[in-house]
Amino acid sequence: MESLAILGLAGNILQFLDFSGKIISGTLELYQSANGATSSNLVLENTSKDLVQLCAAMLPDLTSRSALTRSDSETALITLSESCRTLGQELLTVLEDLKVKGRRKRWQSARQALRSAWKARDVQRLESQLASYRSQIAARLLAILMYQIVDVLKSTSAHAGTNVAINRTEDNAVKLPAEISTWLSTVQSAGALLSKQIRILNNLKFPSLSEREENVKEAHPATFEWLFEPAANALTSTKPPRIFDWLIEGSGVFWVSGRAGSGKSTLMKFFYRNPKTVTALQQWAGTRKLVVANFFFWHAGTTMQKSQQGLLQTLLYHILQQDPSLIAAMCPSRWNQSASSMESWSYAEVLEVVERIKEQTLDSFRFCFFLDGLDEFEGDHMDIVSTINSLASSDAIKVCFSSRPWTVFENAYGPKTESVIRVHDLTQGDITRFVEDRLAEGTQFLKLKATAAAYGELVDEIRERSNGVFLWVYLVVRSLRRGMTNLDTVSELQKRLRELPVELEAYFQLMLDSTERVYHQQAARLYRVRLVAHIPPTVNDVWMFAEDDLDFALRDKYLDMPQPSFLATTKTRILARCQDLLEFDKHSQLQFLHRTVKDFLETRDMLSLLIKRAGAHFNPHHFMCNSMLLPMKQAAQSSELALPGYSNLSDF
Repeated sequence: MESLAILGLAGNILQFLDFSGKIISGTLELYQSANGATSSNLVLENTSKDLVQLCAAMLPDLTSRSALTRSDSETALITLSESCRTLGQELLTVLEDLKVKGRRKRWQSARQALRSAWKARDVQRLESQLASYRSQIAARLLAILMYQIVDVLKSTSAHAGTNVAINRTEDNAVKLPAEISTWLSTVQSAGALLSKQIRILNNLKFPSLSEREENVKEAHPATFEWLFEPAANALTSTKPPRIFDWLIEGSGVFWVSGRAGSGKSTLMKFFYRNPKTVTALQQWAGTRKLVVANFFFWHAGTTMQKSQQGLLQTLLYHILQQDPSLIAAMCPSRWNQSASSMESWSYAEVLEVVERIKEQTLDSFRFCFFLDGLDEFEGDHMDIVSTINSLASSDAIKVCFSSRPWTVFENAYGPKTESVIRVHDLTQGDITRFVEDRLAEGTQFLKLKATAAAYGELVDEIRERSNGVFLWVYLVVRSLRRGMTNLDTVSELQKRLRELPVELEAYFQLMLDSTERVYHQQAARLYRVRLVAHIPPTVNDVWMFAEDDLDFALRDKYLDMPQPSFLATTKTRILARCQDLLEFDKHSQLQFLHRTVKDFLETRDMLSLLIKRAGAHFNPHHFMCNSMLLPMKQAAQSSELALPGYSNLSDF
């Protein structure tokens, strides 16, 4: 075994043990919470995986050398490596067991909080083992360093014909323990620093921080590319877009205006994430560090998803995450707090830190913020305009935001034509591409395209009738694809198209009316539940939607947990009743197809209709209370979670 390989392995293991020990011992209380210190757990999990892979890769080389030629320290290091690999695998098992499967599934989180209490002893045992391994490896590492370096330099000195270097090396070897101790102290300090940064970031982050962005649909291939065309070369029906030029040399605020359903959120997600955007902004930043952050307002979401605090706290999280070295200087009060005394952030505190960043980072940073859906802000929109203007008043900050063309935004930003684009006027080519690609996915349409001259007319008619509203196009194409499944001819598809309403509200009404009568009650109940839910319910929350017994949580026959296959079937049944107005995201959360669907269902006429269809005795809040109580009873009757004093919960 090569000496450097042994030292490299020992050093990596030692660093893992020291850092992991700091995290576990410093955040034990977080293991006993429902959310489980996500950031710290993630760091520890990744470090454990690295350790397991490292030991698995290095042990064959360690053991390939004859046991007779190994030193005692090398033999001991092999044993410690095998033990560390086992420990790393055990850590991964514990961390996996403490995870909440899925995102923000509230009652899985409640169960995991109980499990975390049971795992406290396991965590303490692992902490003790880490400390023991750390001290043993430190001793073996010192011995290997002293003796093997002396041996190597003795061999080198023999070729030079002198023993002077040998004596000097032997003298210096005595100093190695102090140097290693310094190195270990440095590693420990770095681990403590990182642990504190992670703790503050974890405290700053809220559960729904990135949820809205994740649920925004991805841009169709080859669409929105016109964003990156220089103004002089852009071919559009109105004034050319200047947003690419603004990225490179612009300042202040740029407004992406668009009608409801025109694809603003999809555009913002595409634009914010595109590497071309970052490259252009880097030209603007020059030698200063570039920080790009985003926030997606969501009117149907939590308070933090539609408030000024949610906006500023998200931006602050992104800034400090990209440069954690700012945390100590920008958040001095938080930096000096202990983990046990750290409370949730207030709006005043977040605003204070943001203002501090504006004032103190002017010379070394450049910030660009992408904000989607300012019209979905809950509050006085003049307030959010003032906030945007305040952010962009700094020479180090510029803001690109999207919204509907409401008067409050037109008055503030409409006159600055060089800093405004109107999405619905610029997506004609994108709509044509989307329609052709989506319809062409069916083999029937390929035959129609080859044989019918009216094919081009159908695509053109869809584009013209859309008025730049991508959501309408999306729904129309769905309808036409169903017609293609029925082997409709092009003329029949054209007839189908012309019977579809052009206005979104009328289209939603058509979709609601097309629900089979036998599904009216169940669909209305699902709509009402979704309207009152501040946090999007998961399929686990609504799997009892068809139950006539409104107090289902009080019945013992429902204490068995639903199986995954049943939940998959339930999702299909729910979607069949909601006629595309509701959909499940990738986390199995029930979401509105679009903000305009929520607006439509909240109108007085629609609410009256839903109440009538759902039944006079149905209360969506009562339903959700039952949905919350049932998992608690299921958890209480589980043998692995049966805690003293809680066994009677299942008797409710």
